[in-house]
Amino acid sequence: MKSKKLLNFWIFITVISIFCISVFNYYVDSLNIFGRNNNINLATQKLAEGNIIAGLQNFDERAFRQHTILNLKKEPDFVAIGSSRIMQLRTKMIADNIIFHNYGVSGASLEDYLGLIQIHYDKFKNYPKNIIIGIDPWIFNKNNGQNRYKSIGDYYLKFKNKLLNTKEKTTKISNNIFKLLSIEYTLTNISSLKKEKFYIVKDTNIDDYLRESDGSLHYPFEYRYPDTNRVKRDAIAYAINNQVYSLEMFKYLSNTKIFEDFIKHLILNGTKIYFFLPPYNPYTYDLLIQNPKYTIINDIEIYLKNFAKQNNIQVLGSYNPHTYILKNEDFFDGMHSLDIVYAKIFKDIKL
Repeated sequence: MKSKKLLNFWIFITVISIFCISVFNYYVDSLNIFGRNNNINLATQKLAEGNIIAGLQNFDERAFRQHTILNLKKEPDFVAIGSSRIMQLRTKMIADNIIFHNYGVSGASLEDYLGLIQIHYDKFKNYPKNIIIGIDPWIFNKNNGQNRYKSIGDYYLKFKNKLLNTKEKTTKISNNIFKLLSIEYTLTNISSLKKEKFYIVKDTNIDDYLRESDGSLHYPFEYRYPDTNRVKRDAIAYAINNQVYSLEMFKYLSNTKIFEDFIKHLILNGTKIYFFLPPYNPYTYDLLIQNPKYTIINDIEIYLKNFAKQNNIQVLGSYNPHTYILKNEDFFDGMHSLDIVYAKIFKDIKL
């Protein structure tokens, strides 16, 4: 009898704990998974209204991009998709007389490409007129470990089903339940309570994370004006790390069919495509291509250039920094360049 009471007590405590965790995660919702984070929702509205916003950190970039796109007043003439390696691309680097919006998200995978363009399609009822696609080698690695796309997973599956004529079911409900009960998400939410909220600034001369009204990102001053010795150390460490970002277990090119179907579908629907191959820091690149594990980087560049030529797509940039005579001073780490690199590469864009 005593053991039964004890068991019932622990069951009661467990149920109460699960309930409290769920309620806390739902109402704090720091990553805006359930659309409850008024701070993030308001930030996307202010951005879409033409403001520069500062201070946002530790949030779900996919959900942020989703809400920003859905809040846009006018359809952009140009959009950019890709990882953090395209997020510094700005309107002024392309042309002054266009409406441009950067849809980049950190660690973007092919799933993100499809999901973000589907959000655009749902908002404007057509595909973008021009898309600049930042292509990282890892999108062709089935073992890249990228799964952050799941917060816009329904949009990805919607595009994928349309593209491949399949009927794969959405996963939003199960993913949300998992987050609702997640201790990890509880810790993230607790941490977010201490963080400063976003604020609006008049210009970009602010030492913080900034997002311009075109969706492009400015990093804090330590990255915008980096110490070159520190950059060199980071670039070398990045290349000799036992786990190079999303390139481990990369044995052959995967995802090429869905990638090519995606590009051809857009072209067929009137979209002009540009490929952007973001360069690596020269210290990083030289070390990577000396390692047989990572020579596939060059294979991917050859593949992309051949595919682009067959489909009349302009290729901007190169994984090889020596193509543009780039130096360590042009980067703030092993794979992220400064604004001057974007300006140098995109001056050749053919509009």
